[in-house]
Amino acid sequence: IDPRSGKVLYGGGSGGMTNPVDKNGVPVTGQAYLDTIPPTIRGMVKAIAEYRQAPLTAMALRSPQGAQIAEAVNLYNPAYDATQYGSKAKARNAFATGTNGNTVRSLNVAIQHLDQLGQLSQALGNGDMQAVNKIGQEVAAQTGQPAPTNFNAAKQIVGAEIVKAIVGAGGGVGERETAAQSISAANSPQQLAGTIQTYKCLMAGQLAGQKQQYEKTTGLKDFEGYLSPATINELQAHAGTSASPASGKRLSPAEASKLPPNTAFIGTDGVARQTNP
Repeated sequence: IDPRSGKVLYGGGSGGMTNPVDKNGVPVTGQAYLDTIPPTIRGMVKAIAEYRQAPLTAMALRSPQGAQIAEAVNLYNPAYDATQYGSKAKARNAFATGTNGNTVRSLNVAIQHLDQLGQLSQALGNGDMQAVNKIGQEVAAQTGQPAPTNFNAAKQIVGAEIVKAIVGAGGGVGERETAAQSISAANSPQQLAGTIQTYKCLMAGQLAGQKQQYEKTTGLKDFEGYLSPATINELQAHAGTSASPASGKRLSPAEASKLPPNTAFIGTDGVARQTNP
C-alpha cells in the first residue's frame, strides 16, 4: 500500500480482498462490489472512497485490517486518490454549511414554496375555494404567513418568497426590482401562475449550475440529496432543454438581448435573470 495515495501497489490480494467479476469477466465496482465485502467494513469503505472520511493513516495501513480496507476502497472506487481528500472535503463542506450550501437551501425552499403557490394560483383561477383553503393552510404552515384566501394575498406571498430566494442566492437590487415588476404585472391568477413558473425555471437553472460545481469539485453524484422532491422534479423537468436556465448555459448580454420578452436565462456571472416584458 502506498501510504501517501492509499493505492494498492501490489495487486495479489495483499489485503485479503478479492475482486469479483460480472458474467462477462469484467471486475465489478461501486455498489455491486460493496455488496460483496463484509458488512462490518462497508460503511468505512464507502465513506473513505467518497471522500466523506479521511483516508487511513500510514500506521493504520500497516495492519491487516487497514490493508484490507484500503484495497476495498480502491476496488469500490478505482478513481480514488487519497491526496485529493483535503480539497474534496473542503468542497463538500462548502455545500453543507458554506455559501454554496446557503444558496442551494434558499433555492430549494423557494421552489418548494412556489410549487405550492402555483397550485394555489390555479385553484384561485378555477374558483375552487375548497382547494384554495386546503393549499392556503399548507402555504401558511411552510411560510409562516397568514393563509392566503384571495389573489392579492397570494400575490404578496409569491413576491416575498421570490425576493427571499434572490437575496439568499446572492442576487442584487436589480434582480429584486425585476421580480417586483413581474409580480406587479400579474393581474390574474393565470398570469401569476405563469410568473411563478418562470421563477421556478430560473431557480432550477441556478441549481443546475450548483450541481455541476458540486459534482466537479467533490467527485460525488448525490447532489439531489440536498433537494426536496418538488425541486428535484423541477430540475429534471428542465434539464434536457438546452435553452432553459436549468441547462446551466450562461448567456452574455448580447445573447440575452435576442431572447423573447419575459424569458428566463442565466447571465455570465451565474445569476438568474429575466428579459424585460
